[in-house]
Amino acid sequence: MRTKTLAALIAGAILIAGGSYAYGATTAAPIPATSITSFTFCKDSDGTVHFVSAATACSRSQTRYNLTGVAGTQGPQGLQGLTGPAGAAGPAGANGTNGTNGADGAQGPAGPAGPQGSKGDPGTDGATGSTGASGKDGLSSASVAGSAPVGAGADSVLITGDDVWVSNLLGDSVSRVSKTTGSPVATVSVGGAPYGLAFDGQYIWTGAQASGVLAKIDPSTNQVVFTENLDGGTGGVLFSEGSIWVATFSRPDYLGTLRRVDPATGAVIASISIGQTPLGVASFGGYIWVANRNGNSISKVDPSTNSVVDTIATTYPFEIISDGNYLWTSNRTAGTISKIDPSTDRVVDVIHTGESLGMTFDGRSIWVAGFSTGNVTRIDPVADKVTGIVNLGNRPHAVAWDGSYIWASEFDSNTVRKIYAGH
Repeated sequence: MRTKTLAALIAGAILIAGGSYAYGATTAAPIPATSITSFTFCKDSDGTVHFVSAATACSRSQTRYNLTGVAGTQGPQGLQGLTGPAGAAGPAGANGTNGTNGADGAQGPAGPAGPQGSKGDPGTDGATGSTGASGKDGLSSASVAGSAPVGAGADSVLITGDDVWVSNLLGDSVSRVSKTTGSPVATVSVGGAPYGLAFDGQYIWTGAQASGVLAKIDPSTNQVVFTENLDGGTGGVLFSEGSIWVATFSRPDYLGTLRRVDPATGAVIASISIGQTPLGVASFGGYIWVANRNGNSISKVDPSTNSVVDTIATTYPFEIISDGNYLWTSNRTAGTISKIDPSTDRVVDVIHTGESLGMTFDGRSIWVAGFSTGNVTRIDPVADKVTGIVNLGNRPHAVAWDGSYIWASEFDSNTVRKIYAGH
């Protein structure tokens, strides 16, 4: 079988029309009206032509021809076909990613209040708050709560039970007043210008500045039951360490001696040399302390050895007391009181009060009798300052605390005043 080119075929007059083709007198089946650019056919010996695909082989008696033509021009566009029916819905697509959150909307109006809830369990106690500042102490002129008459030249004051005892320097007597009613109970004559008072749990003891006699008074009878001549003059009287201690001084040199007396027998069991003109006597910290007015000193006496173990310089001390922490002395002509540290035996502060004599401690404040000022002055022993003044006039000489009130003797009016302490 031979294969010829299109150039050889064109000479054989190929006619193509009406959708069919012919080679010479022979025709073949119609072919689609498409633009053909190339085709293949087999020619029989009798001239019949058979179009075949490019992959089909011709028989041995046939001649194979490959024809390539030029594409004709594109025909006009046909009419648009009718729209076909909608196809079935496809499966749902996968979910898309979440979009970003929108901005917060404006706050809506508050809803109505809900019902009250049940009471909760009590909470634990809060921590204690810090302590507030202390208020200012104050005393008014109306602090005097009462008074009672006593003897002339009222000086020392002592409280025992329901009784107020006052020694009357110019009246040579000791007055006894009910602290409850303020009424006089008794007057005991002792003579010799009594000064200083002490109580041993059963008897009242007083000294006599003029005669130097120590007198023992029985409260059950209001009578002097014993006297002891100590020579010279007497100052303060104290009961401590099981003994009566009496400050005494000689005349005319006023040399001082502290006498220790057995309260059962009245016998002097020790005589200890101290400073000039001893007046105030106190017990604190296991020692006996004596204010030596003209000696301008304080004597510290050890009762275990009956000897002076230290001397503290001060100015014209008249009275000496303790507040449980410090010793206090009234310095008469200096117009001050001194605060003494018993651990060092040194003056640690001085407070101006005016001329001062007797003193007492009420558990909170120091009270000072101002002899020439007519005042009773209240001192804060922690702040070391004056916190109140009560004016009495008539030269207050001594003060004492009964647990509720201050009692102050007035030397010129022969009176003892009852003062409300203000706390």
